[in-house]
Amino acid sequence: MFGRLLSTRLKAAETALREGRLDEAHRIAIAPDLREQRRGATLLQQLTEKLIERAREHFAADRFAEALRDLDRAETGGVLQERISALREQVQTVADEVARQERSRHHRLADARRRVAEGSLEAGRRILNAASEGDAAAAQIKREIEMRDQEASEVLAQVERLMREGQWIAAVERFTKAKGLDPHDAACVKLEAELCTQVLQNTRQLLQEGRVERAADELACLGTLGQTLPAKRELQDLLRLVRQAGEGLGRGDYDGARENTMRLQRLAPDLRWVGEVVEQLGSIDKAMTALRAGPLGAFAYALPSAPRPREEVGRPGEAALPARPGDLTETVALGAAPRAGGLPDRLLLLVDGGGSYLLLRKDRV
Repeated sequence: MFGRLLSTRLKAAETALREGRLDEAHRIAIAPDLREQRRGATLLQQLTEKLIERAREHFAADRFAEALRDLDRAETGGVLQERISALREQVQTVADEVARQERSRHHRLADARRRVAEGSLEAGRRILNAASEGDAAAAQIKREIEMRDQEASEVLAQVERLMREGQWIAAVERFTKAKGLDPHDAACVKLEAELCTQVLQNTRQLLQEGRVERAADELACLGTLGQTLPAKRELQDLLRLVRQAGEGLGRGDYDGARENTMRLQRLAPDLRWVGEVVEQLGSIDKAMTALRAGPLGAFAYALPSAPRPREEVGRPGEAALPARPGDLTETVALGAAPRAGGLPDRLLLLVDGGGSYLLLRKDRV
């Protein structure tokens, strides 16, 4: 009975081998009781040769994992070990090299995608030059680069047209888009320099004509372009001084306004209108001094004047010197009770030949 069962199993394995079902034949033939039979040993010999042959086919088709699995099955037959070892070493060597090349390819594609995302189309193009012709992923990135390159060229052409028409704000907006597509392109870098130079020249011209608000708008249209240019930083400093001087004039701080205007005159002597403003602010200061020294001096607190720094009374840690009757430092408190520090919130200063001044020491008036 057991002999007939053994013969049936051997026959099933032989049939599977003959029909090319090597995996099934291998599963049956490696049973220990079949291996001990002469017929079973012959079957393993034939099966091993078939598995080696199929492993070579997988190897030729770059199916390295499948080839190694067939060699593992063939090795269990216990025969043809030298042939199996030689083929395994060959398959493993080629598989390792292909894996290394694949890792290098993935790294190259990732690097190319990163460069393109950062806007360096030419760098991405150079990286992809090493890709094989059949690399579909590399070909897709190349198409993306060409599309962005074409779009950037079209936008730069629009920028040049807007510059010729004098539409600087629109030109800067379009250029910002082109720079986002390919900021390292030589044509883009050159056009940025031309655009910044022209806008800065326009700003300087408007500032020389005294059209400071228009000059500020012109400079602001550059946005972040030309941040490293000394000419842009210089114009920003000049406009800041103009703004500070104007704000000082608006709140009656004529001394501060004149100081900022004189600094502006020193930094930009070519601005002719600045000298006139310095003289006008000096005239205002002289007129205010004359008014306070005249008959209206007793009511000088009602005139607009520059906020003056509060004088220190004594040194820190020292008691203030008491005022002597009739002295120029004499103060008279009006209504409010003195603070803990000894001075009231409101002080009326009577200055011989200079009029009177009402000092308000609160933060708000």
